[in-house]
Formats: sequence, C-alpha cells, structure tokens
Amino acid sequence: MTNLTPIEVGTISAVGSAVVPPIVSLLKTAKMSAQVKQLIALVVSAAVAVVGIVLAGASFETTPLVELVALVAAGSQVTYGAYFRGSVVETALTRVGAHHVKPAPAAVTPPAGA
Repeated sequence: MTNLTPIEVGTISAVGSAVVPPIVSLLKTAKMSAQVKQLIALVVSAAVAVVGIVLAGASFETTPLVELVALVAAGSQVTYGAYFRGSVVETALTRVGAHHVKPAPAAVTPPAGA
C-alpha cells in the first residue's frame, strides 16, 4: 500500500464534493436542526474519504485521513451552497428520505376519572 498522490486526493475530494450533498438530502428530514444536518454531512464525508482511500489502495497509516475528510466536507459545503440548496433535486430527495422516518407515536391520554 502506498500514499495517496495529489491527483488521487483531488479526485476523492471532487467526487466527494459532488456525492455528499445528495446523500445528506436523502438522509435528512426537514425538521432536523442545522447542527444535525452538519453532523450527517461530516459522517458521510468521512465515509467517502475512507472509501476513496480503500479504492486507491493507499495505506491508512500514511494517509492524512483528517485532512482528506476536511477537504471532502469543505468541498461538499461549497457544492451544496452554490448548486444544490433549494434545488428540485434536494427537495425530492428530502421528501424521499422523510418517508423512511417513522413519526413518533401519538401521546395517549388517560381516560377521564382514571
């Protein structure tokens, strides 16, 4: 196993920047806080970075994983803000993702006189 080349780092960052926003839109719901959405984006960015390292055949011992995750996360935020936020695709993916979340059960009120 070797180190990532600058071209591989750039490729992983570019691909991650393009795929993280749609994945996050699919996983999030409209009611999630901005902090939770950011956390989801960071976790997905880390997963993309790890997959990129594995596909490149690089060594985890010599690869600056934190830097690669930061590059993917930063790139995905730029892509989201510039192209993806408020788009038809984002809205559709968020709706699809929202169907996977089950609503909380309704509160049961005790019968009168109980």
